[in-house]
Amino acid sequence: MPVINVIIGVYIVDDLIGSSSQELEIVMITFGIFLASITFLIYQASILNMANNHGSIKSAFDFKRIFKKVKDIGFKRTGFMYLLIVVLVLIVESTLHDTVVNNPFDLWSIISALVVIPFILIFTARVLGLINRALDR
Repeated sequence: MPVINVIIGVYIVDDLIGSSSQELEIVMITFGIFLASITFLIYQASILNMANNHGSIKSAFDFKRIFKKVKDIGFKRTGFMYLLIVVLVLIVESTLHDTVVNNPFDLWSIISALVVIPFILIFTARVLGLINRALDR
């Protein structure tokens, strides 16, 4: 999850700077989460743009059309979809983590990689497709 990467990055930068200021860490985490959220929204729009252009890699980097796609979908709808996916991931992760935490092996990462993440990706793609279909009508 991008949030974990942001937090790890904050602690690495904090060690490099040599500061142990908690306010600086909070500001860096907030800024990192904001950037990760913007990146994820652009990622979703680029997937939709690729789907409309028959999977062309070139269309994944056509930022003019990507930002137009985000504008057409609407920030409210895109943000709601993003929030829905994050809540779904947190619920599924916490449920599975509570059931496999007592095992001595790292069973959670195996279950997550083979079962949970593909279903979340399918759910995300389906929601994106339904939103795009509603726009094309």
